[in-house]
Amino acid sequence: WCAEYDEWGNLLNEENPHQLQQLIRLPGQQYDEESGLYYNRHRYYDPLQGRYITQDPIGLKGGWNFYQYPLNPVSGFDPLGLKVSFQGDESTQKTLKEAYKAVAETKFGHKITEELESSEHEYIFRGLRKGINQTCYDDTEYSFYIDIDNDHSSCVYQGKNKACAMKPTLLSVVLAHEMGHAKGMKDDGTDSMANVDKYENPFRKELGLPARMKY
Repeated sequence: WCAEYDEWGNLLNEENPHQLQQLIRLPGQQYDEESGLYYNRHRYYDPLQGRYITQDPIGLKGGWNFYQYPLNPVSGFDPLGLKVSFQGDESTQKTLKEAYKAVAETKFGHKITEELESSEHEYIFRGLRKGINQTCYDDTEYSFYIDIDNDHSSCVYQGKNKACAMKPTLLSVVLAHEMGHAKGMKDDGTDSMANVDKYENPFRKELGLPARMKY
């Protein structure tokens, strides 16, 4: 069995020589044969309209449009009716989305991104702006300001002698660190390593990267 769908989940072509009953539709919704709608537990989605036919059960926490499906279903994702958004020019958004995706695709990172996406707040990833000249998290705006042009580097563990060497830092690691701040962690504790130890280094470990030794 195989099938082809358009961007909004409409079935375009299907090869089903053995007449299998396949009710799963994009994005993981269940096809209701009688209505032609897609059921996703909380409400029904109409692929012909590209929108839900009933209001979002979480109300305005999911955005001002109660019926909206992601405006760009090719690159957008909205697993819980809430959003993590990306702002800036096309290049900035692309870079930030790729780094965010790299975090979300790991087991540890997925837990972090899932918490952000299921929050009542809308978190925003953006580049630097006037008045903010370095990577940081602003808890008053729920905004991550990321310096995507900076060659981030960190002092990481090197060998059995526990030497510390400055090495380039992946942007996904930078995001994982800042997400820790969004969860309330500060750069405090012993040697200011509290956030590094709880969020950054576990993510590094999953990527097979050496642990950060100094803040």
